[in-house]
Amino acid sequence: MTTATLNKTKMEKPKQWLVNVSDVSDTPIEFTKDLLITVFKKSVGEAESLALTIRRNGTSLIGVFSKDIAETKIEIANAYIDHHKQYMVATMLPED
Repeated sequence: MTTATLNKTKMEKPKQWLVNVSDVSDTPIEFTKDLLITVFKKSVGEAESLALTIRRNGTSLIGVFSKDIAETKIEIANAYIDHHKQYMVATMLPED
């Protein structure tokens, strides 16, 4: 096999997805922290920092995941949000 052939057969890295959480109202900081700790497995310090960013900017990048994991986390997060009757949403976008 030539080098050119080997380069063509290399496996491409799977596309990654950006997961964001947005707040359309003033959701309590404690709820936002609980969501980040429970669903996204963030540390308390990281959850506090992200919760403040969401409060200040209305949204924040929470993490970068494979498509399957991003879809699962969003489904769980949005169910958690709905169950607690909060006005937030988790979304995903493809990483460029």
